[in-house]
Amino acid sequence: MCEPIDPRSRKNRDGVLYVEHVPLRAGLPLLSLWSFESATSDTSREPVRVSGDGTQSYWLSAQDPLLNTLLPSTHVSLVINVADAWAAGRSLVDAQLLPHACVIGPMMHSRILRVGRRVCAFGAVIPAQMAMSVFGVAARGLVERVVPLRDLWPGALAQELTEGASSLSVRNRITERLSSGACSGSNVEYDAASALAFHGGRLSVDALARSCGVSRRTLTRRFVSELGIAPKLYARITRFNRLVSALLSTDASRWATLATDLGFFDQPHMVNEFRQFTGLSPLRFFHQRGELPPRRGADSRGRPCDWIRQTHNNARHS
Repeated sequence: MCEPIDPRSRKNRDGVLYVEHVPLRAGLPLLSLWSFESATSDTSREPVRVSGDGTQSYWLSAQDPLLNTLLPSTHVSLVINVADAWAAGRSLVDAQLLPHACVIGPMMHSRILRVGRRVCAFGAVIPAQMAMSVFGVAARGLVERVVPLRDLWPGALAQELTEGASSLSVRNRITERLSSGACSGSNVEYDAASALAFHGGRLSVDALARSCGVSRRTLTRRFVSELGIAPKLYARITRFNRLVSALLSTDASRWATLATDLGFFDQPHMVNEFRQFTGLSPLRFFHQRGELPPRRGADSRGRPCDWIRQTHNNARHS
């Protein structure tokens, strides 16, 4: 069974190092190539580091919501877990163990994620429109699903990936397989999805249909048939993902200024959309793991990854 990280009983220095391997996915049609590995860090470590070759690393404490949540996404992810099992579900009651090698389809709702005490996993994220060429199934067949990789790729290959001799060998095998099987499509629904991604979801369905030279009804029918999500919801999820990235890189005292730039009517609309997808406001979401939201004013300044550090520093000196 999965032994989850309990943020209330683990030291602040225990966590997970998330690495975005930018150079390794150069030339590949991947949105992300990442790794998760258990790591220990003191509180003086910068939350984000960028190396000279472009590799980006993020240290996540055990209570970080980004480590404990599967967020809504329009993409398809390949996950290879070579350590303790993970579990995910709408709630702790219905959480199910994830296969060590699996494909996670587009998600319309957040799910709770529980990683094991020993974390070592690798993954790749591809656009939904590439699912057929990479995995042999259209994205519509993967929506809201976690599928064992052995059901999509030859069993021997799936087993080989989970038995990689080293982190580098597993990542190399993933990129080799994806580069040999990936090819991008070019049709109405694929072009529409690419346009929504490029504009961060800030396109109406009518404008999208006009740009593709079809009616709104035709675009919606073809979009759902291929990608499994209506274009309006696809746009909302795309905009939500852009919002999460913006919140992480912006001082909390300036969050209200993000709304119109990201395509929301105003701040209440932005907060309501965030709550629709996570069940919580941004402040509550980033402090849901046993932490209280920062008070209004100076305590709410800084990126969410700094709030936790400030909380522990204050507790240590009190």
